[in-house]
Amino acid sequence: MLVSFHGQMVTLTCHPVGEQGLHYLIEMTGEPTGIRLMLPARTCLVENEAFEALKTALELAAFRYLQRRGHHSLPYKDYLRARELGIVLPEAGPTYTVGVLGHSDPPDSVEVVMPKDFPLANCYRIDPNVKDRDESDEASVHLLAALGTFESPFVPVDIQQRYDGYSWAKLPTIGKVELSVGETLYESYLWSGELACVSSLTITAHASNGRIVSSSVCMAMALAPPEQASTWAADRVLVTPEAERCLSAPKFGITSAAGTTKATATTPRPTTSSRNSTASGPTSSDRTNTCGRASWPLWQASNRNGSR
Repeated sequence: MLVSFHGQMVTLTCHPVGEQGLHYLIEMTGEPTGIRLMLPARTCLVENEAFEALKTALELAAFRYLQRRGHHSLPYKDYLRARELGIVLPEAGPTYTVGVLGHSDPPDSVEVVMPKDFPLANCYRIDPNVKDRDESDEASVHLLAALGTFESPFVPVDIQQRYDGYSWAKLPTIGKVELSVGETLYESYLWSGELACVSSLTITAHASNGRIVSSSVCMAMALAPPEQASTWAADRVLVTPEAERCLSAPKFGITSAAGTTKATATTPRPTTSSRNSTASGPTSSDRTNTCGRASWPLWQASNRNGSR
């Protein structure tokens, strides 16, 4: 926001509404006002009653601009606020990310694909009201959608809570999530967690609309067993022997350099009808899967039987 105070330009950080990319220019006309520059620097405005009135005027101007433009991405509370001020806006356009893993939640390089022209109304959200939810449930739902097989598409999406209230955000939710793990064939520490190969993995998700989604997968996330919960190895990455075949380079984000494999990933941005993106590239001809900088051959798992 720029304020032209009788020729002197003052820059202010002010966001009257929650719409990104709006800019404001205020020009003082010379009429007497209570707007004052703070002395002695004269680089910001005094936060008095006149300043509060200015912010209200900016809020009205922003809502009227969005009304003329015909579309917006306002949080639901701002949508209601516009109505309180007598400005009727359309609902915000659907804004979501396909998949439910955030920027800091590994593994975010396994892509959940939404079929072309698939309606958002047929997607699912994680139920935020489930008490004592396992921290690995979101990863399980994401990997179930990305790696499972179903008769009809199963597409979980992430919608920020600030959009709750809009009609398009009222989706069926995922409540209970179950992970069934087969016999441990091999396990090893990997950075601050554990990597284990098991004979089978099945993830089951229960939705609020009565649908039960279940499928075998080749990869899952789980918390460490209770006896290890207080140690530095807090998380476990679980894979089956089929992971070496199923987790191809385009899906898992693996590139090749100097005869070795390296896992890379890009994270999704929550934009209208956005999808997760992954880095892709050729893999080396050896039989070693790599996560981060540590690697171990999955094909040897069946011969190790739980040894470290």
